[in-house]
Amino acid sequence: MDSVVFLVVADESIGRSVPFVFLERVKDDFKQRYGASIKSASDHPLADDDEDDDLFEDRFSIAYNLDREFGPSLKGHMQYCLTHPEEMSKLSKLKAQITEVKGIMMDNIEK
Repeated sequence: MDSVVFLVVADESIGRSVPFVFLERVKDDFKQRYGASIKSASDHPLADDDEDDDLFEDRFSIAYNLDREFGPSLKGHMQYCLTHPEEMSKLSKLKAQITEVKGIMMDNIEK
């Protein structure tokens, strides 16, 4: 999954935590759906079976199929994050606390 980049562009009024929680939700959902097939050496799971397509057409069909299959999930994650910002803020704070505790534990182990 190292070759997949997740990016979000958000208005400043959204704040900082909501976009990061959104990205985390999207990344987890994407990995769950497509992770195994992307890790395998086979053809892309969303590519058409037509052997005659050139590279541009393959990439276009992958993008189109991905939008068709995963687009509704993106919309759902976006709507959820925008309608529950207080939950996103709590989740973001909790993750920051967990990261801080992990850092302290690693420091203690190294001593």
